[in-house]
Amino acid sequence: MTEQKRGLNILRWIGFIPAAFLGAWLVWLVVFFFNQLTIGMRGIDTNDFIPRLTVEILSHGAMGAAFVYIGSNIAPSNQKIVTYLLTVFVLLIAGFLAFPAVLQGDWWAIVGDIAISSGAGMVAYQVSEKEIEFSNH
Repeated sequence: MTEQKRGLNILRWIGFIPAAFLGAWLVWLVVFFFNQLTIGMRGIDTNDFIPRLTVEILSHGAMGAAFVYIGSNIAPSNQKIVTYLLTVFVLLIAGFLAFPAVLQGDWWAIVGDIAISSGAGMVAYQVSEKEIEFSNH
C-alpha cells in the first residue's frame, strides 16, 4: 500500500462518522423541506396530525438510513461490520434520546426516534441480505 493510499484510508476512518452525521442531517433537511413544500402546495395544513406524522416518519427514517449508508460507504474496509456498528450506535442514541422525550411527553420526538431506528435497521437488513453491496475502495 502506498503512503498516499494509507493516508487517505486513515482520513476516511477519522471522517466517516462526522461525514455520516453531516449527510444524515442534510438528507433530513431535504426530505423535510420537500415534504412540507409538496404537502403545503396541495392546500393541506402541514400541522394536522396525518400530514405531520407522514413528514416526521419520512424525514427521520431517511435520516437514519442515510447515516448508516453514508458512514458505511466512507469507511475504507469492513463495511458490513461498520454498517452493523453504526446501526447499533443509532439504536443506542435513539433510545437515549427517547427517555427525556417520554418524560416531557414529546410524542413527536418519540415518533422520530422510532423512524430513525427503523431507517437504520432497514439499511442493516438490506446489507445482511446482500441487497446493498459495497465497492472495494
